[in-house]
Formats: sequence, structure tokens, C-alpha cells
Amino acid sequence: MHDVQWASSGLFFDPIQSLPGVTMGILDKIDDRPMSLSDRVYASVRSAIVASKFPAGQRLTEEGLAKELGVSKTPVREAMLRLAYVGLVQSGATGGGRVMTPTRQALSDAYDVREGLEAQVARIAALKGVRSMLEETRSYATSSKEVAERGDREGFRQNDERFHMSLCEATQNDVLMRLVRDSYDLTSALRARDAPGTPYSVECADQHLEIMDAVDAGDDVAADVAMRTHLSKVRQRMMDAYDRHGIN
Repeated sequence: MHDVQWASSGLFFDPIQSLPGVTMGILDKIDDRPMSLSDRVYASVRSAIVASKFPAGQRLTEEGLAKELGVSKTPVREAMLRLAYVGLVQSGATGGGRVMTPTRQALSDAYDVREGLEAQVARIAALKGVRSMLEETRSYATSSKEVAERGDREGFRQNDERFHMSLCEATQNDVLMRLVRDSYDLTSALRARDAPGTPYSVECADQHLEIMDAVDAGDDVAADVAMRTHLSKVRQRMMDAYDRHGIN
């Protein structure tokens, strides 16, 4: 299992001590939000993968996940199909699957999709975004700069996610929101743990503010360019992190 040994080396993921397919308390318990059971299972497993609680190559079985979450295998099976569709797991021939393994090609493909989607988000937000929602988006952009200057990497990560998701929500396009959510999760799962922080986070936060300046001005072309430039630079920093560790 070369992939699992590499992925558990600490470059991308924390090692976990468990038998294949056994989650051992990693997943958040299913909550009472107004979602279908399969949606809640999906959200729990997705969060664990994005937060690097599972190492790349970790086998996930329907039986193990169902036992951990206290549900039947049916919603787990449905959730695993969706996780495979997004690209977070690779489906197994006998059900379940394995957590995807980061590669340069996977990272490049994911950012190609995300850049196209979020450039469109920026255009729509500039032309017809809900003003009150855009004010909230700007607050996240401002907060991302404040926490980045303090060197708070986790605070920056949270505000970065809120910024991108909030901007998308301001378009009031539900289809675009689902696609952006999936692409954001995939690039987050592919992100190298040791990718540069400050001062790169400060530069990234400045780009958030530049995007908002274009959106607030109603300049859809400038908003498109600002978003593409931002994500292109983030992609390059991730590629540089891969290069430092010889990841193909």
C-alpha cells in the first residue's frame, strides 16, 4: 500500500491508527439539520476528508461508516456515490471506496474547474448580486486580511471559505452554489498541509478585497479577471508545495 504509506507521512495528512475501513471516532455524528439522511452522511464524510482526518488511500467501507454514524448502509451507499462523483473518493468494486490520493494532475484539473466556476460567480455577483449579501462577503474579505496579518492560519482558512461561499450565495444561483461547493471541497482536500502561509495569506486576502472592489463597482469583466488571477496564484502556490516534496 505505497500510496497510504506516503500519504500518512505527514506531508498532507495526519496518520491515524485504525484497521482498513474502520473510522474509529473520526466522523462527526449526524445532526438534526433539515437534510436527507444521505445528505447528512455525505456532509460528515466530506468534512472528515477535507479536514484531512482520513489519509489518502484510506479504505472506507459502507459497513464501517454506517456503524460509526449510527445509520443503515443505504444512505452511506448513496453518500459514497456522491463523494465519488465529486472526486473525493475512488469507488471500490465491492462497495465503499478509498480516499483520493493527491496528484499534480488532479490538482490542476480541480483548479481548472474551480477557476471557471468562480469567475462566473464573480461576473454574476457584479451584475446582479444581492447587495446585503455582498456586504457580508466584503466583511469576510476584510476579516481574512485581519487574521492573515496576525498569522492566524486557521482563522484565515475559515474566512477564505466563508468569502468564496458567501460570494456564490449572493448570486442566488443554487446550481452554481452546489458546483462551487464541490469544487472548493475538492481543492481543499488536495491542498498540501505545508503550503505557504503568511505572507502569502496576506497577499491572498488582498486579492479578496480586489475582487470585492470590482464586484461592488458592478464591473463584471474586472471581477472575472480578479477572480481568475487570484485562483491562478493559489494554484501555483499549491504546485510549488507539491514540487518541494517531489509529488507527481
